[in-house]
Amino acid sequence: MRRREFLKRILATTSMSGLAAIMLTAGPSDAVSADFPTPSKKDRCPVCGMFVYKYPKWAAGFVFKSGAHYFHCCPKCMLHNLLNIPKYQPGEIRDNLVQIWVTDYYATRKMDARDAVFVVGTNLVGPMGADIVPVAGRGAAENLKKDYQGETIVTLDEITPEVVERARTGKMK
Repeated sequence: MRRREFLKRILATTSMSGLAAIMLTAGPSDAVSADFPTPSKKDRCPVCGMFVYKYPKWAAGFVFKSGAHYFHCCPKCMLHNLLNIPKYQPGEIRDNLVQIWVTDYYATRKMDARDAVFVVGTNLVGPMGADIVPVAGRGAAENLKKDYQGETIVTLDEITPEVVERARTGKMK
């Protein structure tokens, strides 16, 4: 009986410290997650064609000044689209974007992609295979890199076409 109580306490403590870690790594952008659009059952990723609503823990997207919004099944597809806007949204340019969002891997909440830190080269697999994983904060990124054998940590502005192409071809390492 004592052993069972001991295990319950350990699990409770571990769960609480895990929750505390998530709360500490959550940034101010999490408070505005309700401001980000939500995909409907009809919304498809403009890059791969997958239904986005099926992958809420990986979803990403952006909104243009015109009000047009695009949802993506995963960060990799969104980043590829972001680097190739004229191909997927003819007549639009990156300067017309008013919102770029991703889903934080740990908190599973939408956040501004410009506030996110991305871990490249992990062994995590998203809806489209190897992906570039966003989290809130450098500390969370360091943990994710360590826990999932990540290669590098970058910001949105540091993501190059080469990094996205490596993720798209599954050649992360």
